[in-house]
Amino acid sequence: MFPILSNISFGLPRNAASYILRRYSLSSSVYSRLWDASTVGDRSVWARPVPDVALNILRSRMFPSPFASQSSKNDVLNFSEISEGWKALKQEREDLSNRGFVLLQLPKDLSDADQKRMFWYLCQQLGRPLNKSLQDLEEGEKIYSLPLRSGFKTNQARSKAAYNNYDLVAFLCAKNSKNSAPSTDSNDQDDIDFYQLISGYTVFSQLSKNARAVLGQRAFNFINELVKEEANLLPVFQVKEDGGLTICYSREWLNWNSNGVMSSKLNVDQQKALEELEQVLEREHLRIEFRPQRGDMLIINNRWILNNSPDRNTVVLESLDLR
Repeated sequence: MFPILSNISFGLPRNAASYILRRYSLSSSVYSRLWDASTVGDRSVWARPVPDVALNILRSRMFPSPFASQSSKNDVLNFSEISEGWKALKQEREDLSNRGFVLLQLPKDLSDADQKRMFWYLCQQLGRPLNKSLQDLEEGEKIYSLPLRSGFKTNQARSKAAYNNYDLVAFLCAKNSKNSAPSTDSNDQDDIDFYQLISGYTVFSQLSKNARAVLGQRAFNFINELVKEEANLLPVFQVKEDGGLTICYSREWLNWNSNGVMSSKLNVDQQKALEELEQVLEREHLRIEFRPQRGDMLIINNRWILNNSPDRNTVVLESLDLR
């Protein structure tokens, strides 16, 4: 679980944030997580090259000398490489706790295969990846390359151990975006090639008291059509003992059909609460939206950042626990 590291506010003005936090019983140490499109900053604030120290470690591993030991030529970093990289990524780890996301720009001179390998090594420096090897990652990429319907989600909803799921989700853009601008058609489900992110804290603060109460009940059954696994009944929003927030949500995994109609298994109050949630998620001024470029590695806090990611044919996906 993430430590709460927040003295700098990227979000709402402090007096407005104080009111929201008191009203919704959230911890006063999460000001930085209450951001919207106007307060989170532009790409120059949250996008940056891989730190030099971490980059040098990765290049040494990727292009070893002929005299390097055999162990240095495999795809699992050793303790020293992980430890030094973890320290070099301190700012990125703090951003993942405070803002909830960071975008690292991998060197453009690397081939597609080398970018994927660097992505895999960076995942090891930040956390404990779901996959155990680069080969496993590539096998998983084949599964996740299936086009999915768009919609904001956290990956918490994808397994029975939902609230024990991974801290981070990392995406690698493996090729340039197809369009010069994001689609303006909200019904365009098949050609999603830009990232959209929204803070769950901001979403939570925009909901009515009744919707928050209903969505906080352990009553929602998430079914992942991709892996055919049925989850336990879970709340969408869970306020933790430390005042933090964990979100488990995926519209498509709640069995909304292709016409946008919710499952008949949901009662009227649940349907109204989910409709209100979707309306909040559609408010453009609350979210950040940008087109990925080749070599962009987006890392998001899987506990409370809702993401609407591109067509999976453009990304490699990894989940990892923060070290």
